[in-house]
Amino acid sequence: MLPRWPANPWVLAQAWVVEDCLCSQEVNSWLVRLMTEIVELNIGYLRIMRMHYGNAKRASGKGKIWNWPWVRMALLAATVLCAGGCGPFTVLNAVTPDAVARSHVDIAYGSDPRQKMDWYYPQGMSKGVVVFYYGGGWTRGNREDYRFVTGLFNRAGYEVVLPDYRLYPNVQFPTFVEDAASAFAAVLERTDSECVFVAGHSAGAHIAAMLHFDETYLEQADAARRPSAMIGLSGPYDFLPLTSDRLRRIFPEESRDASQPVHFVDGGEAPVLLVQGTDDDTVWLRNTLRMTAKIQEHGGKVEPIILEGVGHRATVLALSRSFRFMADVALPLKSFLDTQAEQCSTPRSRDAG
Repeated sequence: MLPRWPANPWVLAQAWVVEDCLCSQEVNSWLVRLMTEIVELNIGYLRIMRMHYGNAKRASGKGKIWNWPWVRMALLAATVLCAGGCGPFTVLNAVTPDAVARSHVDIAYGSDPRQKMDWYYPQGMSKGVVVFYYGGGWTRGNREDYRFVTGLFNRAGYEVVLPDYRLYPNVQFPTFVEDAASAFAAVLERTDSECVFVAGHSAGAHIAAMLHFDETYLEQADAARRPSAMIGLSGPYDFLPLTSDRLRRIFPEESRDASQPVHFVDGGEAPVLLVQGTDDDTVWLRNTLRMTAKIQEHGGKVEPIILEGVGHRATVLALSRSFRFMADVALPLKSFLDTQAEQCSTPRSRDAG
């Protein structure tokens, strides 16, 4: 019998009946991207499968590629997408069981349509609030697409806030960081929790780091206090010189030096968890290594986690319970948050108002 493959088939099949699944003209492109991600990001799991089957089972036919669990998962995901015309985030959110007790959506923190956020509450007592900034190269992204990240944090007892922020080409740096600061300040106004954390993936990790290390943005937003801790997943923190024309347009030359979180480390910030994979081909690993070294140099508190064989997107996809096998992220994040939560407050009832 084949070992149980990582994504629960029943949960994955729920994508068939997602009501808000919209037809896409780029379904084939999404299929290629999704299947490529599954193949490229499952190197570790593939090795386990090879060890499990062995030469004897290969000889009997059970080691054929079409019987490997990750291939079966890719094919089922492809079938779901073909049948429903869904984009990858729709499927990802559909296959991720959440632990949300209730939510408040479309909370405005500014006048622009992009200045809104969604708030997800856990069942039972709340240990704190995680403000999560998604990635997308500062050019794309929607908070609705990232609901899958809430399950991990809600299940661990944390509220989750997903803000949108304005994007290039409509704005340049530092406007999207200013939006993020306004969202954080709005969260502080709506909660009585003493533990409010910032977290993010890729460009979102950069934004979270700017708020965490350069207090100017939160001061301008009239935020009552700074974050209780920061979590960065595959983030760019020290990425000069810029290597593309697009990045040069996003980060104008006159403010480019001020766009690097590493330049603002003084060691007095709250603790930081930095996670990145060695196979990240989008953000160079040196970003995490240099940021870690800078924080340590100034006597700050930082926990670096370098994941062997893990790529750029795996660190955020692994927040989904159905794709936890892609990277060992969940337990370190929960452990880090619980440690920091013990330092700043005691549990309270879950309604922030």
